[in-house]
Amino acid sequence: MAGIVWCAGVLAVSTIPGMPPLPSVVGAPAFLLVMPSFAVVVFASVRLALRETGSRRRAHRALLRLLSERLPIWALLASILLFVGFWLVASQSLAGAASGVPKQLDGAYILNNDGHVIEISEDEYLRLQEQGQRTFVAMAGAFGVVAAVLSTAFVRPEERPETSATPRGPAPG
Repeated sequence: MAGIVWCAGVLAVSTIPGMPPLPSVVGAPAFLLVMPSFAVVVFASVRLALRETGSRRRAHRALLRLLSERLPIWALLASILLFVGFWLVASQSLAGAASGVPKQLDGAYILNNDGHVIEISEDEYLRLQEQGQRTFVAMAGAFGVVAAVLSTAFVRPEERPETSATPRGPAPG
């Protein structure tokens, strides 16, 4: 959850008009907070589903059933919206990105694409730096949402339907 909040905060700050790109070290915690938990949770969920069902085709259905049984619909909808939001930010950032790596070299700003170097303006350099950072952080946020949803489904107890019997004892009579 901390990774998701970190990613959302970094993305919010990076959209402030006139704000210079955040240092590269700001994006690293997003990756470090999210990716280990994502890897562990996805691996564990796939193994559990395969163990319960015996086949990959049925394993996906078992995971979806687990999510629908253990998480309230509002939590599933909120997580889907959050995932789509992160993914849209990443997609939008990738769509506007130039092919190549922006660098600052000897006081000049360049775009290096497999040895083909193009000189760019400082504004273009800053824009490309922001887009790269936004893409990285948004993708980490999307993976964090998946990890949070799956881990919550594993931790939450299975909801049992209410029975008509009351635990208070026999009915007065």
